[in-house]
Order: sequence, then structure tokens, then C-alpha cells
Amino acid sequence: MALSLAVAIASQALPALAQDDDEVTASALEEVIVTGTKRDVSQQDLPIAVSTITAAQLEKTFQNDVTELAQLSPNVTLTPQNGFNAIAGGMRGTGFISILVTKDPSVGLTVDDYAFNHVQSQFVEVFDIEQVEIFRGPQGTLFGKNTTGGAIAFTTVKPEVGGELSGKFEVNYGQYT
Repeated sequence: MALSLAVAIASQALPALAQDDDEVTASALEEVIVTGTKRDVSQQDLPIAVSTITAAQLEKTFQNDVTELAQLSPNVTLTPQNGFNAIAGGMRGTGFISILVTKDPSVGLTVDDYAFNHVQSQFVEVFDIEQVEIFRGPQGTLFGKNTTGGAIAFTTVKPEVGGELSGKFEVNYGQYT
């Protein structure tokens, strides 16, 4: 009898308490669109390991140095090669620090879909940039040659036709002793 009484009490449904829907406020996140895949895709729908860096992030973090992008993306190494105006790059453990003419880089770099195929041409100035996309892992199907480690795709700011005249001017100074 005690067992049947316990089952009867346990089987009775208790009212569920929940918050009202009008109390919940959700903030919408900005959707990041990746363009390096040759078609515009939301980063949430992209099955590739990619880090997207916007112009606002670039402006807040560093000035005009492509090697500093490695600090904004995991598993990325970009090392300046002094005296050669070149970079040696690697992603996910691939890459090398040689800038010999006989070797090709393992990280591809494109600016507005134009590929820079040699390490001595990959040291680009980071100004007037709208977005940078860092694709980690082999990207031969999207970017072709020299992308066994990954690819970095720069998208520059497009001019506004018929818009008002605008520009940007920045002055820096330093004291060296």
C-alpha cells in the first residue's frame, strides 16, 4: 500500500514556473560576412576555420604592420625578415622562415583577390583596409598555389562614386635619442 501511495503522489504533475517572455531581452550580434570564399557567406555558416578582422579592430590594435595580424588569430605566425622587406609565415605548425627565391611560401596572401606569390612581395602595408580574413588550414581549393598552411585575404575600402569627398590624415611623431 505504501508503494502504491508513493507512486500516486510522484505521478501527479506539478505546475512549472517560468519567466514571462516580455522580460527576456536579447541583443543582436553583428553578422560577419566572409567574402574570401568567392561568395558572400555568413561566418556562422562557413565550414572553414577563419578569423575575420574588421577595420574597427585594425584601427584599435595596431598600425600598418601585417605581422601583427598573428596576434589577432590563433595558430598564426608571421615573422618579419629584416633586410629583405619580407615575411615568413606559418599556420597550424606549417611554414618556414626561409625567404629564398627557390622556395614558395606556405601561407598565401591576397589583396582584393590578387595573389602575392612570393614572400618578398607579401609584406603589404595595412592601410585603407575594410576587412582581413585569415583562413587556417589547407586552402588550395579556394586560393590555389602556396596555401598549404592557410591564406590571408585583404579587402580594401572601395571608393564611393558620387559620395562626398572624404579622407583620413594621421600624424605620428617620436623622439629618438
